[in-house]
Amino acid sequence: MFLRWKKKIEILAKLDKDETSVSLARLYNIGKATVTDIKNNRHAIIDFASKMDSDDGIKRRKVMKVVKYHDLDKAMEMWFIQKRSLNELISGPLICEKALKMNTKLNGPEDCKTSSGWLHKFKSRHGIRELHIQGELLSADSSSAENFKQTFQLFVEKEGYSQDSVYNADESGLFWKALPRKSLVSCQEHTARGFKVSKERITIMTCNDAAGTHKLPLLLIGKSKKPRCFKNIKSLPDHHKTGKVLLSLNIAPTYLSAEVLNLIDPDYQVMFFPPNVTSLIRP
Repeated sequence: MFLRWKKKIEILAKLDKDETSVSLARLYNIGKATVTDIKNNRHAIIDFASKMDSDDGIKRRKVMKVVKYHDLDKAMEMWFIQKRSLNELISGPLICEKALKMNTKLNGPEDCKTSSGWLHKFKSRHGIRELHIQGELLSADSSSAENFKQTFQLFVEKEGYSQDSVYNADESGLFWKALPRKSLVSCQEHTARGFKVSKERITIMTCNDAAGTHKLPLLLIGKSKKPRCFKNIKSLPDHHKTGKVLLSLNIAPTYLSAEVLNLIDPDYQVMFFPPNVTSLIRP
């Protein structure tokens, strides 16, 4: 019979506590020879179990199986880790193609095939899963971000700004009628009926200080030229902070320049982020 790898770890732990092979064989309903094999393969079992700390499909592996192309598997695992450390994009077909080339370099068997089944097992062994690409982060300029952070920090220290006087504002789209794309269902349901996603949206702007102690009310831009809610309203409430304030903003072609904005009020300073850095340094 096959023993789950977790059971083998339990047996090793009990052996370390001086429990006998006979008592363990009786407890787990296995032969004494099986317990001896587990003891002799201690290092392989512990090495396998150490990979179970991954958060992906590798946790679902229950039976230890010997990898058919061991050297290729190790080489591909190392290649994958190196490429992801450089934030390079990797697809399933790319892994399969690279594995064939790697097998040739390793003088592996000529009948080596990297099929979809091989790819599935490779991903399962090493906890590899698929994620949506965060495009804004991938296009970010890390060197400009580091330079701006140093410049920003020096300016804040020189001018004597505290965290509750440094603000950041940013606009975003809000799909206010959009329903969730996932749903909890009962065990009797096999599918969740779909729906047409609403594309109705408004634009909002959020603004708060770096200390997180002051948050301005949402600024909302709707579609109506004369909203009914503003009927007979001659002026809107004014929310602002008194004293010396530094406001950081994303750069946009619709904004006035920092030089023009900084002439409006001597207590208010505006500083724009450089292009393609907000996903790295925005508060």
